[in-house]
Amino acid sequence: MPLKNDTLLNGGKYRIIRFINSGGFGCTYEAEHITLRTKLAIKEFYLEDYCNRNFETGVITVATLSKAELYQKLKQRFIDEARLLATLQHPGVVHVTDVFEENGTAYYVMEF
Repeated sequence: MPLKNDTLLNGGKYRIIRFINSGGFGCTYEAEHITLRTKLAIKEFYLEDYCNRNFETGVITVATLSKAELYQKLKQRFIDEARLLATLQHPGVVHVTDVFEENGTAYYVMEF
């Protein structure tokens, strides 16, 4: 279940415009940087088989305690991936500009 359109993230810095797609490690959204008024993409760490989302708040909880340790480990890998991508400069690699944790999960921001 993706975030609702117009959801604000990172203290209101970003606004979700629309859900684009989901894959093995999460959901990708078209979003807007509120202050700069620029379009960007946000990837959310969301393992559908492990997570439940409160539709009203967007907060994610891990479905069972037995899955919590693996979820945390994979979330840290997601954050590490974002940090690595932020250091790369190549036309074939998307540039990551921000990473943050919120709603019980992690997000990274990249050029659209």
